[in-house]
Amino acid sequence: MEVVQQLSGQGIYAFFLVLARMSGAFLTAPVLSSRLIPVRAKLIVALGFTTAATPLALRSPVPTDVAALAVLAVKEVIVGSAIAFTVAVVFAAVAFAGSLLDLTIGFSFANVVDPLSSTNVSIIGQVYSLVASAVFVAIGGPDTVLGALVRSFDVVPLSQTPNFGGIAAAAIASMSGLFAVGLQIAAPVIVALLATDAAVGLLARLAPQMNIFSVELPAKIAAALVLMALTAPLFVEAVSSHLQGGLDQMLRLLLGGGV
Repeated sequence: MEVVQQLSGQGIYAFFLVLARMSGAFLTAPVLSSRLIPVRAKLIVALGFTTAATPLALRSPVPTDVAALAVLAVKEVIVGSAIAFTVAVVFAAVAFAGSLLDLTIGFSFANVVDPLSSTNVSIIGQVYSLVASAVFVAIGGPDTVLGALVRSFDVVPLSQTPNFGGIAAAAIASMSGLFAVGLQIAAPVIVALLATDAAVGLLARLAPQMNIFSVELPAKIAAALVLMALTAPLFVEAVSSHLQGGLDQMLRLLLGGGV
């Protein structure tokens, strides 16, 4: 009965505006935006969090004009997408790290479809993306993103225009570190593989009668897999650290702090 009362009058307008903000996060947030999750399940979760956040949104007046509501709906989608963007950038950096490894190993000749984003990615990039998704779920990333969406109505009410300059600055700061994060994740394996290439080249010079290059690619693949297994704890730690940093940056932005 209380829910029905909240959805009367301005409550129904607030409900759909809150749903628009939730939808923006479900379009951008890692794991939540995956096509592997049924649309019905996403809708149920979005409606549940929308119902929980609607009383917070009703603390500020909501216009009833159709044009004003349309503008606010677009604004809400942007705010919801911006909240999850800093985390999505980390996943892009992980995919970039996998692409670097595939280019070094030779797997870049074959691409597969990433089940999370339904785009063509490299083989190691897909493995790294799946591991990053597992780490994201393990550290409570989806819960933090959805909780931040609910809390965001205390910082950015429905009737208030957010600081788009601050949001743009946060997006630029996140994108500027994408290359560095990807290189940091892939660096241990890449350095070891470059040393392996140098050793194979030296061996080919010392014993030119040996057809060393015929076994280089299989040996390189085997060495890469062993190195990836050895550096897996470092990879998980780096991904967890950057994901947590992205979540913290997102929360600081929501609380009105700097980038």
